[in-house]
Amino acid sequence: MTNFIGLYDNALSDEECALLISEFDKSDTVDGGSSKNGKYTIDPSIKKCRQLNLYFSDEDMFSKIIYSALARCMKKYVEDKPSLNHVSYWRFVDDYSFQKYEDETDGYKVWHTEHGAGLNALRIIAWMFYLNDAKCGTEFMHYPNIPPKKGLCAIWPSGWEYVHRGVTPNIGLKCIITGWIAFTEDQSGL
Repeated sequence: MTNFIGLYDNALSDEECALLISEFDKSDTVDGGSSKNGKYTIDPSIKKCRQLNLYFSDEDMFSKIIYSALARCMKKYVEDKPSLNHVSYWRFVDDYSFQKYEDETDGYKVWHTEHGAGLNALRIIAWMFYLNDAKCGTEFMHYPNIPPKKGLCAIWPSGWEYVHRGVTPNIGLKCIITGWIAFTEDQSGL
């Protein structure tokens, strides 16, 4: 099976990673949740972390840094995977999240995909930035694990072939920012 996981080193600088983590630590965060069958739930046996829910449309410091880096990485991903040029119109999903995992009881512990019922049905691609050199990364059922390297951007298809979870148990601090790309009828693109 062909691997459509794109890994882009140094997508964020050390300074950007440090700034994003510092701003997260000053923010009002919530317990991390997950979506199953179109319903959002907070269940620490599935996912446990501190989370900051963000929106590109807010045009805040997080969004300016992430949007710019993500646009550069997606350009490379499309160059590497030119079949995306033949897919219907797509865009960055407005909402995304900053997730901080701190100890062995934290993690996204269950196998899951980024594509599912409800609004998740339009997702075609997932993306993630690592903000620190964590000790455990992201585990795929059918592909090699994503290494937890500071500044790394990972991009992969959202479907069932890319079932994944956080490497469990979580070891130490792991900070990520993650979101999606989805189909749209808007022809303006990204």
